[in-house]
Amino acid sequence: AGVCVGTPDCPALAGYDVACNLQDHCEYTNQDPTGWKQWDVWIYVPPGTFDMGSPDTEDGHNTYEGPFHSVTFSTGYCIGKYPIVVQQYEACVAANPGECTTATVADQDPCEWGVNTSAGGRSAHPQNGLTWQQARNFCEWVAPGGRLPSEAEWEYAAKGPVHRKYPWGDTPEPTCSNDTAVFNEAGGCEGSGCSQGETWPVGSKLPGASWSGALDMSGNVWEHCEDWYHST
Repeated sequence: AGVCVGTPDCPALAGYDVACNLQDHCEYTNQDPTGWKQWDVWIYVPPGTFDMGSPDTEDGHNTYEGPFHSVTFSTGYCIGKYPIVVQQYEACVAANPGECTTATVADQDPCEWGVNTSAGGRSAHPQNGLTWQQARNFCEWVAPGGRLPSEAEWEYAAKGPVHRKYPWGDTPEPTCSNDTAVFNEAGGCEGSGCSQGETWPVGSKLPGASWSGALDMSGNVWEHCEDWYHST
């Protein structure tokens, strides 16, 4: 396997081609790029230590982002490059309808975005309307033995060993025009999705790539983690 600058040798992953991404992390793409598998891309996050949360002195700090504390990973892990993509989730529904049940926004759609579907022209968008269990079931299907990342794993993949305010660094501040994140910059329902009133296709904001190269770790949709928040 190849070697990426600043990381260990890329572990072998059967069925995937590996290369160094722009952030010098091992990135794995499915050797079958057809259909939903074009989104079956993984990034290896090597072992390391980071400070989880944010310091009390950081601008915009919220109490639930503390206490600021050190976390060490003795082994590496893989994280998906993208949030769950509509085309991927629909493949899981077709293959395993008992586990990947239909997404719904019936109780959480104040701006009437609706559910992202391929039929609605959003096959490359992140799948919205998933419960924690649905997201977890998808992880088990797309990668046997897989699961959602823990909060610590998610945050380490987002910011790396040196604390940063955003996945792409301490600056610039996010705006829709500088392509760092898809978010509601203007306010109100009309401002949703950078004023498009919907999510954007995954990976639309490449300058917002995280330390590891994972995309959309800020903006577009909220993402589930394996474990639950605790104040300590």
